[in-house]
Amino acid sequence: MPRYFFHVLSPTERIEDLEGVDLADHDAARREAIGGLRSIIAEDVRGGVLGLDEWIEVFDASGVRLLLVRSGEALRLAVLGDSKEDLRVQFRPRH
Repeated sequence: MPRYFFHVLSPTERIEDLEGVDLADHDAARREAIGGLRSIIAEDVRGGVLGLDEWIEVFDASGVRLLLVRSGEALRLAVLGDSKEDLRVQFRPRH
């Protein structure tokens, strides 16, 4: 199985994954990145903040970036009382 590395980025910080994780394929790596972002978002919410300015870059063992997964891809905001009115989170990183 290939090894994937998940680097977490925000406007002020970069946390590099030095160990990586063996996963079956790119789809599994995307799911892993989305799960990681959901954990970060949940921790932010527990602290009273909904910050959607993190993203994860997924690299292979040779250092090639394969995926960029933004916070907005990790969740869906739903309007209370009417699930037909779901809102998609749109996120663009600050430059």
